[in-house]
Amino acid sequence: MADDDDQPEELGIRLDWPEDPLEVALPTPVDERGIALGADEPEDSADDAEFRAESGAPSMATPEPLAASGEVTPPPYVPQPVAEPQPPVDLTPLMARLDALIDTSMAFQRTLGERLTDYASQVTRMSTAAVSDLGEFRVAQESLRTGLRADIEEYRRTQDAALAEIRSGVEEVGAAMRRLVATTLDISSELGSLVAATRQASTQMGSLVSDVEAVVRRVDTDLHRTISENEAQQSSQRREMAALREELSVVHEELKGVRRRLPVAARTRGGEKTEEPEPDAAIAEAREARAARDITALPSDEPRPRRRRA
Repeated sequence: MADDDDQPEELGIRLDWPEDPLEVALPTPVDERGIALGADEPEDSADDAEFRAESGAPSMATPEPLAASGEVTPPPYVPQPVAEPQPPVDLTPLMARLDALIDTSMAFQRTLGERLTDYASQVTRMSTAAVSDLGEFRVAQESLRTGLRADIEEYRRTQDAALAEIRSGVEEVGAAMRRLVATTLDISSELGSLVAATRQASTQMGSLVSDVEAVVRRVDTDLHRTISENEAQQSSQRREMAALREELSVVHEELKGVRRRLPVAARTRGGEKTEEPEPDAAIAEAREARAARDITALPSDEPRPRRRRA
């Protein structure tokens, strides 16, 4: 029964079985002396041993040792006990156990009935809920079927419309491809004419390049000739400038000699400083005119000579 208690409850019902419903406390049997069998017997006294010897009952005590040699005194008189009637068996504990067992059985029956009633009510509720759920499922299934039919019809209509659009698109693409082929043929013919025109233009460009090269060569020749002429002119101008510088140095030396020949007294008279006399005016004008002509003939990259004061 202990294994049944370890099983899990099903549907909220658990049956509690008693461990041993038939186990009752029976009265312990007693012997004729009123002592329970199997109990610990006390040691026999001397009176009990004498009583067993006179009554002929077997003695359970240890044998007495042999008396010493001599006169044996007779035992004193011992009154014999009167046998009492055995008491009746007490059935009160058994009846109490039976009453408790009956109460336990009734309680178990009531518990079992309540559990069965609860189980039946739960089964009824679950059946009702299952029936209602089944009805709702059928309603939902029917609505789902209706929705699926509508969706399938809508999908078919949409698919037919899409197929029609695809067919029209394919026809338009075919027409566009035909137009593209015609346009490609026209472009190929135009490309052929363009290639011919390009070749003609390349020929013209070749002739133009040759003409430009000839012009460049002619210009280069003229430029070299002009450069050589300019170089020759610059060399002649340099020679003239060298001669002019030599003449100027000679004139400068002459002016120095004239200054040295001036009287010193005129410069120091009266403690006043007088201006130096100018050289001859005709000589100075001639020299200035020649210097101006030579300066205008110099190239632009050379610095102009500073005009010296006479």
